[in-house]
Amino acid sequence: MNVRKLLAFLPILLGVWMLSSCDDEKKIDFGELPGEARSFIENYFPSADILSIVQEKEDGRKEYQVKLSDGTDMEFDEDGEWTNIECYFSPLPTGILPANVITKVEELHPEAYINGVEKELGGYVVEVTDAGGIDWDMRFNAQFEYVSQSQDRND
Repeated sequence: MNVRKLLAFLPILLGVWMLSSCDDEKKIDFGELPGEARSFIENYFPSADILSIVQEKEDGRKEYQVKLSDGTDMEFDEDGEWTNIECYFSPLPTGILPANVITKVEELHPEAYINGVEKELGGYVVEVTDAGGIDWDMRFNAQFEYVSQSQDRND
């Protein structure tokens, strides 16, 4: 009899455990973003409307995902610093990346445009699309010095 009761409650206990281990995710308003993230969006994307902002709590840290009306997706850390920017329908706005990155992109891909950037451990990956529609991942170290590039084969 006790085994039967235990087996009856096992799925409930398993469900509670699974839900408690899930990451916390909720939609928030623009005013709830960290100040640095709000300033960044207002400065570099002034004409775009906010479609959604999602705050995620993972391992005790907050991260923010922002979608804009111009087709831009961004991610910010809990301090409001960008960690990933994807511009799906337009080039990355001028001023986000240092001049030496732009110079290197123009040197290697003269008719290309930058459509994204992601912070990674030890540096940055700059996403470039050339005139032929070929995507490149250009890697830069933490000081934005060029390291390497590879053709992005995400078909």
